[in-house]
Amino acid sequence: MNRAQTIVHAVLMLTGLAGLAGLLASWRGIRAELASVRAEPAVRAAGVVAARPTAGDTSAGTAANAAIAEEPEEEDPLGDLGIEEMTDAQKREAVLRIFREGALNKGDTVHFQRWSLDDFDPDLVWSVAMELWPGLTDPTDRENVLSELLDEDSPHFLEAVELGRTDTEASIRKRAAWDILPYALQSFEGDPEGWRLWSERMKGLSLEEACARSAEDLVGRLRAQGQALLDRDPIFDVFLRPPEETREALARAGYLEALSPLIRAEDADAANAALYSAKMCLMDDEWLRTVVAPLLARPECCSAATYLLDEAEGDWAIDAVMPCLRKADFDSVSAAAAFLGSHPSSTSFPAMIEALRNATNESNAWAIGHNGLAKAAGIPFHRKHDAAWWSAWWEENRSKYEKKAEEGE
Repeated sequence: MNRAQTIVHAVLMLTGLAGLAGLLASWRGIRAELASVRAEPAVRAAGVVAARPTAGDTSAGTAANAAIAEEPEEEDPLGDLGIEEMTDAQKREAVLRIFREGALNKGDTVHFQRWSLDDFDPDLVWSVAMELWPGLTDPTDRENVLSELLDEDSPHFLEAVELGRTDTEASIRKRAAWDILPYALQSFEGDPEGWRLWSERMKGLSLEEACARSAEDLVGRLRAQGQALLDRDPIFDVFLRPPEETREALARAGYLEALSPLIRAEDADAANAALYSAKMCLMDDEWLRTVVAPLLARPECCSAATYLLDEAEGDWAIDAVMPCLRKADFDSVSAAAAFLGSHPSSTSFPAMIEALRNATNESNAWAIGHNGLAKAAGIPFHRKHDAAWWSAWWEENRSKYEKKAEEGE
């Protein structure tokens, strides 16, 4: 290489190094700019105004990043603990968080979704709720917390009802009155004095004991007032089937024996009212056979009697209801078809097909086909499915039902 070439080569090398240095300086400036942008929210929150670094100055970005890194994260004392791993204090904190995040809708929903109040001891749940209750000035918050406490399986259910009874908010009192209704067997809405007296009588009792005493009270009123009680007391209009513990309590208190004379009343409306109110109580087959089944012969009572026979054990009720398919009135036929549709058997299908063939009007034919045959067979109803169609269907499927009958299913 001659001298000229050497000089040119040196110039080119110096030019390249200068360009590389410039690019490096530019890249450092860009990095500093990005760091300052990321740091600004944290710096502003600390009350400090950050100055943007100039190109090539990385000190501001480095300081801001260091400040962020030094911020300690708040440690959750519960972490990912399972309930069995918690101390008593941690369990209390967990229940408190469930109330806050769930019923009170405050904070995140991490713990509300992870655990349920049912997972914790009911005494602990009640204790935490009682700590919160005095500070719940918003009626919505109180109602939401109360809804968590109105759990029939909790030993504090009656205490929760009492909280609702004595609340200043009408909607909360109404909610509590509705929840105690199936156990008190009285409607306390609009009767605060009656509710107060009932509450005093039941104080200190378990829910089971209060339910038993309320059942005895209702049977006493029924014996004394008879049909007038059924006509007047709103308890018979509000619900037809209370919880099983209430039905058992009524049976032990003699509810069916008190009701039987009313069911045999000559007035059809009175008899029907008594029949429907019997659904409140646990019924045995002997009572259904001797008191209810005979009313299938009365067209005006057939529907209500069929409704009750759904409680019967065994197939005897199917045999008792099948003759109702031959009645002329729609209510009897419709009720009988619906009953048989819910209890398909090797005897009910032929009876329904025969009744469909001999139906006296289109309404009865529809009831037998829709409520009975289609429901029992588990296939969609179609008006073109007449007696001939169902006869062919039965011939193809009868073996399945006859086999079930032989096996006692």
